[in-house]
Amino acid sequence: MGAGLSPLEDAEHAANQACTRAAEQLGERTAGLVFVFFSAAHRERAGLIASASRRVFPDAAIVGCSAESVLAGTTELERRPGISVLASALPGVEARVFPLERIAAVEPRNPSRTERLRASLGMTHEHRATFVLADPFGTPLAGVLAGLDAASSLGLADEEPRPPIMGGVASANNRAGGNAFLIDGAVIRDGGVGVSLNGPVRVDCVVSQGCRPIGENHVVTRARGNVIYELGGRRAFDIVRETIAEMPEEDRQLLARGVFLGVAVDEHRPRFGRGDFAIRGVVSADEGDGSIAISENIRVGQTVRMHARDAETAHEDLELLLDAQKLHDHPAGCLLVTCNGRGTRLFDQPNHDANVVRRAFETVRRGSPVIGPPPQGPGAPMPIAGFFAAGEIGPIQGRPLLHGHTACAALFRGVAP
Repeated sequence: MGAGLSPLEDAEHAANQACTRAAEQLGERTAGLVFVFFSAAHRERAGLIASASRRVFPDAAIVGCSAESVLAGTTELERRPGISVLASALPGVEARVFPLERIAAVEPRNPSRTERLRASLGMTHEHRATFVLADPFGTPLAGVLAGLDAASSLGLADEEPRPPIMGGVASANNRAGGNAFLIDGAVIRDGGVGVSLNGPVRVDCVVSQGCRPIGENHVVTRARGNVIYELGGRRAFDIVRETIAEMPEEDRQLLARGVFLGVAVDEHRPRFGRGDFAIRGVVSADEGDGSIAISENIRVGQTVRMHARDAETAHEDLELLLDAQKLHDHPAGCLLVTCNGRGTRLFDQPNHDANVVRRAFETVRRGSPVIGPPPQGPGAPMPIAGFFAAGEIGPIQGRPLLHGHTACAALFRGVAP
């Protein structure tokens, strides 16, 4: 794999520079899959970027999107002109590109339609991962993810691991039609794009929500839509107020960034820990009727817990999750999708998430021996590229979910064909 980054203000020159740098790291290998991300300053030149990418990578499946900011290596170009590229030589792997609009109308519970969807997305019995770059406007993302999940997991037993679904929401513009997507040599302005991988490749996803649990777990006993009225038979508003009152003063200051509720993804687990909750923002609270509203529909019987987010917790959470990945072979490269609310909006230092990922794999050990050298030779940095999203897509307990304020990393590893 290879990564390239260019801060040049001319879109065509920047695309050529970033693509060439990524291609050089592949050596004589032919790229089979290329991700291209470009900042808002280059959005209107998406056609030139698509053409330049195709010239450098004539045989690759190419997908990409516009973003507020892009990153590669240990550099995050926040709110500045930039183009980042992640190129992969994947021997024996088939990459199938598709527009997201193909998924929107599919009913996941209809097996025959799900089978047809699976075929149209190029998912074979060797399907290993799907990447999604979505438009923030007009794309029914919940339905898209449900359809992808149904198609991806068709025929798998409940205990079998599901191929990960990972990606993010374009963030260069906040109006309908304001973002741009690359789908091979073409540009589209809405919907979004995806790519499925089949064959000898392994993709491991790290989803770092960066939140600290507060108080105790509670079961939802009365709710409607996204409004929770009762937790454990008591007014939800009172539970939240009491939990905040019992917090130490220094912890209460964390709530200046907002109050969050973790919703358990799998109610059948005997206990809940890090990574078992999908973090959702509390969008309103009503002392009159005792309710709180969150940014997602909720069901009676679900387990929830309050959470708070701060830079220290976000840093520790990402490091801990990456530490677990050190038990496996060294990744060939990483696609990193981080929230546009992170970066210097959250951390005191720039380039935080990219640096944490890079440092995690500078020396990979199991006991004392190093698990093989990085693909480019001993001491060579792992290629990293990605973008800042308006929503991050990554699996929690195997389910693809839309997140906020999250860092999602897809780590590519080779497997025997």
